[in-house]
Amino acid sequence: MIDSNLELDQYPQVSNRGVIQLVPKQLYADWFNYTRNDGVNYTLNNLETISFLTHDFDTRMEFNDWLETNFQLLFEIRLSYACNDKCQWPENRAFTVFKSWFDIIHSDLILDLLTEPIKVI
Repeated sequence: MIDSNLELDQYPQVSNRGVIQLVPKQLYADWFNYTRNDGVNYTLNNLETISFLTHDFDTRMEFNDWLETNFQLLFEIRLSYACNDKCQWPENRAFTVFKSWFDIIHSDLILDLLTEPIKVI
């Protein structure tokens, strides 16, 4: 249960992490449906967003530089959650393809609404 008795500015802020969310776009959904081939038509409404904890960046430019250097890892993690068969992954996994398959949302402001510590598995 979330403690709603706290004032809005009293929720602890995570100070050494940022979050990146990869929100699927239609091109990803099309590929996902092709690889699944299970008769179900997955739509953008039922494809999960994956969130990654990362550095907190001082500027948007720092984040953009980091993303251009590290997008391949994010792309491959996202593809592996959908399909283990790397032969079905797109051959062209360039940065432009990554950006055409996902909306990329980044935030350095993370508030923890829960009192128990974060559990790493």
